Amino acid sequence: MKLIRQLLIVPLLLPVVAAAQAPSTARDVRVPSTVRDAYQGAWEVPTIKDAANLEQTSDAALFNAPKATLDAFRQQRNDALIRGRGELNTADMALLRQQFNALEAIDPQGFDTHLAGYYLLFPKQEAFGHLESAVALDEDRRELIAPRLVSAVRSGDREAFERWGKALKEKDHVAPGLWAAAKDLLLSVDPDGVLITAGEMDAYPTWSLQAAERERRDVLVVDERLLADPAYRQRVWTDARCSGPVPGSARSLIEALPNGSPRPIFLSMALGDRIAPEWASELYVTGTDLRFSSAPVDNIPALELRWVDLRKPMDAGPLSRNYLVPASVLLKHYRAVGDEAGVARMERSVRSLAQQLKVTNELYRTGILQH
Repeated sequence: MKLIRQLLIVPLLLPVVAAAQAPSTARDVRVPSTVRDAYQGAWEVPTIKDAANLEQTSDAALFNAPKATLDAFRQQRNDALIRGRGELNTADMALLRQQFNALEAIDPQGFDTHLAGYYLLFPKQEAFGHLESAVALDEDRRELIAPRLVSAVRSGDREAFERWGKALKEKDHVAPGLWAAAKDLLLSVDPDGVLITAGEMDAYPTWSLQAAERERRDVLVVDERLLADPAYRQRVWTDARCSGPVPGSARSLIEALPNGSPRPIFLSMALGDRIAPEWASELYVTGTDLRFSSAPVDNIPALELRWVDLRKPMDAGPLSRNYLVPASVLLKHYRAVGDEAGVARMERSVRSLAQQLKVTNELYRTGILQH
């Protein structure tokens, strides 16, 4: 697990919207949005302000009426998530709350206000009330596609899941590398598996592939963030074919799955720090996922086969870094068993990945690559 923790990416960005416009009562006035989200490639966009500059900026400068737009809210949230490596701290949440309040003061029942409220409160139940209000105002807005897909998953609405999963594939400009990464996530899961995902960059494209291309419909894809909702936890517990009382939190449910479910359990590497350190001895690399099992698993034979078939996109943002994990595990294995051909082959793979990801020196420091 030490090796895994050296390489796992940071937790994924929480969901942000897909496109937006300034508050307006005229539905035919549309201003194209330049703000992208994590599943559209927002990781390539530099932040507007670093943390020090943000702290020195007055509230009046940040939250005056002309800047109180959904796009401003989204950009500020993206910046905070990138700075925070996927997490929003208390100060960032306070600033987002002020931005939401400014939107609410301008147009308390407007589309932008409600959608900002959805993202501010996600994954709480109140967030989905804001989403319903935004849908009622303009159900055709494209920025509703991803939130409505999440809502369908949360509520267990299969018809809506099919509709919005297909719409995400066809209309919402998902970053190209994430489709390949999603296929690799599914490839890394055994038949009838349960896959716990981190959020929009791994869950959204994976759901969309299941809906639009009917790919790996045998896999139950779970959004870890939604497990905060008791009804969603109950449905996941049931769909995983578990019996007995439903655990009372996301972490306790995931922890209970290996012994409670007859289905094999997998964790997306994108979960990063949400993977508890005490699970280390029960995690086995199977590709870009980790098999979570209380019984020993010989993961190497399947990993060798999957490594050949993994697409390994280098344009999947932070997800691309996760390909270093299976490559390094195989390299370590071949060294341990004295397979010189395997060592040579995997060293070439690791060096190529490291060069493309610009982490060669880091791998030398950790001993994964040797001089």
